[in-house]
Amino acid sequence: EDGLTEEVMSDLWETIRDSLGEDVRSKRLQAALPKTLEDVRTAVQIGGGGYGGGSAHLSLPSHVKGLEWLEKNGMCMDSITPGRSTIKQAGRGGFASRSFAE
Repeated sequence: EDGLTEEVMSDLWETIRDSLGEDVRSKRLQAALPKTLEDVRTAVQIGGGGYGGGSAHLSLPSHVKGLEWLEKNGMCMDSITPGRSTIKQAGRGGFASRSFAE
């Protein structure tokens, strides 16, 4: 691994995670990343074909779905965008980003 010691690589990974910041978006990203260098290695090993692996499999294994499940139960969300409702009491939600046929 490029001649770096285990300690240096672990320190580097910790520095990367710590440098993300304190805002909500950074905290979410930090929660999604593997916590340790060993977890990074595990995520790379199980990440394989891009379905149901990687760091999501480490942190939320019961929520990772296979391609067959997605084809049967999934829905396209590319026309949905998050935002705040114009109705004061409604809060935040998903909104259409383009017109739909009825």
